[in-house]
Amino acid sequence: MLTALRITLDGELQTIRIQDTTLGAQVDDIQKQVGCDTFDVVGLPEDISLYVDDEGVYRSEPNATLTLVARAFGFEGVLFGQGVFLGFEPTEGDTLSLTPAQIERITDAHRAHRHYGRIVLARLQSPTA
Repeated sequence: MLTALRITLDGELQTIRIQDTTLGAQVDDIQKQVGCDTFDVVGLPEDISLYVDDEGVYRSEPNATLTLVARAFGFEGVLFGQGVFLGFEPTEGDTLSLTPAQIERITDAHRAHRHYGRIVLARLQSPTA
């Protein structure tokens, strides 16, 4: 099992486990945890991969907290749906559990930005005047 972090649509950060017995099981579990049929991988610094719904812009809503956390790593753009963070080995490209240092970095970014994500989400969900 791989240790990963997920940011839900409501901005909550959760520790999750991803099956890694086979590549197929790993892909299936990532799809399940992201909530998608196909996913994209956003490469972030510090050997972190962020898995998001490939069709999230059509099937979901903007995830302000996820977007702000990804921007803390230098990502530019808007992310939709849930996101799953995993580690990767840059030479071989293998998917790995997040290290304690990676978990701390993501958790710190989440802690710094979750309040703003909730404000943005509340504004997006409120009816226009």
